[in-house]
Amino acid sequence: MVRKYILENYPNCIRKKGCSKDALDLPYSYTSPCAKGLFDDLFYWDTYFINLGLLHDGLADVAYNNIKDMAYLIEKFSYMPNAANYALINRSQVPLFIQMCFDYYQSTKDISFVRAMYSVMEKEYHFWTERRSFENGLCHYGNCADDKFHAFFYDEYKGRVKHIENKEFSKEQVGDNAMAECESGWDFSSRFDQRCLSFAPVDLNSILYANEKTLAFFSSLLSIETDYEQRAERRKQLINKYLHCQKGYFDYDVKNDKIKVFYTIASLLPYAYGISSDKEECRRVLSHLETEKGILTSEKVETECIYQWGYPNMWPNLVYFAFKALDNLSLVEEAKRISMKYTKAVEDEFNRCGKLWEKYDAVSGEKAKVNEYSETEMMGWTAGVYVVLDDYLKGVRK
Repeated sequence: MVRKYILENYPNCIRKKGCSKDALDLPYSYTSPCAKGLFDDLFYWDTYFINLGLLHDGLADVAYNNIKDMAYLIEKFSYMPNAANYALINRSQVPLFIQMCFDYYQSTKDISFVRAMYSVMEKEYHFWTERRSFENGLCHYGNCADDKFHAFFYDEYKGRVKHIENKEFSKEQVGDNAMAECESGWDFSSRFDQRCLSFAPVDLNSILYANEKTLAFFSSLLSIETDYEQRAERRKQLINKYLHCQKGYFDYDVKNDKIKVFYTIASLLPYAYGISSDKEECRRVLSHLETEKGILTSEKVETECIYQWGYPNMWPNLVYFAFKALDNLSLVEEAKRISMKYTKAVEDEFNRCGKLWEKYDAVSGEKAKVNEYSETEMMGWTAGVYVVLDDYLKGVRK
């Protein structure tokens, strides 16, 4: 029933042009996260997971249009904005464009596509390494707004999380860090103590490592001599030096020179992208997050804030990263178990109300109740990840 619903609703998510009043003009049609609802633009990391589903369902042409629109925006801004909307162009989001291109190539084996996108991939990569780097070589999230906008954003941030923890910060500092957290995609979470600019995130640096490995692969494919393999090895060394301890991989607080040991799905990305092959360590991290009904975004923490990217929520895109980590390490039993819990939660809620949702509750297995804004009917990553994991459980690998 869910798979049929997804196939029927793909066309309802395709937009010829931006529908919101602040939408950017795009050269190609694109896939929005919602058939109807709150999110109507081309969103960055949402589209990565949308494309996974499209490629699995044989809709490579639709996925290609999404990629071409993103390439257009990267050429225009040097980075892919949070979304193709004037209100959201002052920050990027999780840099998954290169991985999106890799997935498309793996599905189509189209070398001409790689040749066409190669310079765009490099352009985005250099934005992150040149505009989002600490002196030690690790990268961080940030934004491209000025202090006037930071002060303006303070009110939106406080309205969503309800409490400001760093009383010594000015409105501009609070807004600056909050916008960096928006760039992380985890808006908002207790991961960064409302000081996102101070952290080298484990997920970001793991993805950049994967991007360097992918660029090395594409360079070899096109017979271009580069140093991306060496860059990847250097980043791997930095991740293992600064972001790893006996308990696993975590975000590194650069300002205070210490690891923040706090279990989130972000801690699984080094296993997803080949930085570590330690199965037992991966299992231990998983044990802090898995529930009877699903997998938590993060462990529980006492706070006065409302954080939707935390306990007890289960976000489909993060479920995919957890699955990718387990699958990459050939932890078949665990990968199947997580896949079954996620698909069951989606199916049970769909059978109850006939809808897919942006996120779910990993404790109850129902629609999420912790929200910073009104919940919206969803396709997006909920559908994309469902398709991938449903195929996996059926023994279909693409």
